Amino acid sequence: AQRLRRPLLQIRSGDATRRLGPQRYQAAGCDEAAFDALFALLKADGAAAGGYGVLYRWAEGQPRLPALRAVLRAAVGASLPLRYLQLSGRLEAGALGSCHDLSQIGFERSLGLTLPQLDVGVLFGDAGGLSVEQIAAEWGRPGVTRYQGGERQRLAWRPLAAEAAPALSPLRSRGVYLISGGGGGLGELFAGHLAQRCQGRIALLGRRPADAGMEARLARLRAQGASEAVYYQADVAEREQVERVIADVVGRWGGVHGIVHAAGLESTRSLLEQDADGLPRCCGPSWTGRGRWTKAAPVWRWTSSATSPRRRRRWAMAAAATTPAPTAS
Repeated sequence: AQRLRRPLLQIRSGDATRRLGPQRYQAAGCDEAAFDALFALLKADGAAAGGYGVLYRWAEGQPRLPALRAVLRAAVGASLPLRYLQLSGRLEAGALGSCHDLSQIGFERSLGLTLPQLDVGVLFGDAGGLSVEQIAAEWGRPGVTRYQGGERQRLAWRPLAAEAAPALSPLRSRGVYLISGGGGGLGELFAGHLAQRCQGRIALLGRRPADAGMEARLARLRAQGASEAVYYQADVAEREQVERVIADVVGRWGGVHGIVHAAGLESTRSLLEQDADGLPRCCGPSWTGRGRWTKAAPVWRWTSSATSPRRRRRWAMAAAATTPAPTAS
């Protein structure tokens, strides 16, 4: 609280929702009912009047998104003026947990469309985690910040001369690329780009059976420049199916050079409108699927389910598909 230079309410998890003492509370878990009771108590105490922020550090991995949804819904339901939300995580090479943490960038990009008064900051540490001083220094600041080896970095666009782009591209001529969500609109866009840009050998993955429409899509990719194009019916949330596809692709083309993970299910609801059961169904292909790809290729890109703005017809969109590089400050 001294480092933040403002009042700090401490919330811990316990067996019941209650006040523990001055500026200290307990919530009975991380579900929506627990947070509803907590925010009702905060409102009755006047503890969050006049605007407040939330430093959210509960739950890790896949459970974090449902728990965070519960926090936001409870805050809105209690009509308390939430002004700032700070999320945090770790970025470690090869760590699956970092994939889940990275998806939080989508909140910084899209929550303002649902809650216009809300600023969101996302703070990443390395394997050593974040210090209290680092958390306090970033409090109240929107955007994405990373501390790595003692260096502070901010996520931002970096100007790049057009003539330098081909030299920096990791795409290989006639490279082998897998695209999950290959039956959707995003999959078609990415596949078309790879066909035109590097004459890739492209494997589309999707849950629907192959049909005449998919054959027509593969023919269009070949016409656009793809060296070869095939389709696999597979669910990226099922490990055995993913392993089967990778083994077949490696046997066919000798390796995998890149993966685009664009799998997701459609929904007309925003994050706050999703119910507790609908959220895992909607985001499951993205959450679980990206863990299947982390060691399959040297280059891979995923599109986050958390990045789609409110009222878009597709829940899994490409707002995070071209994440800019962090720059030191």
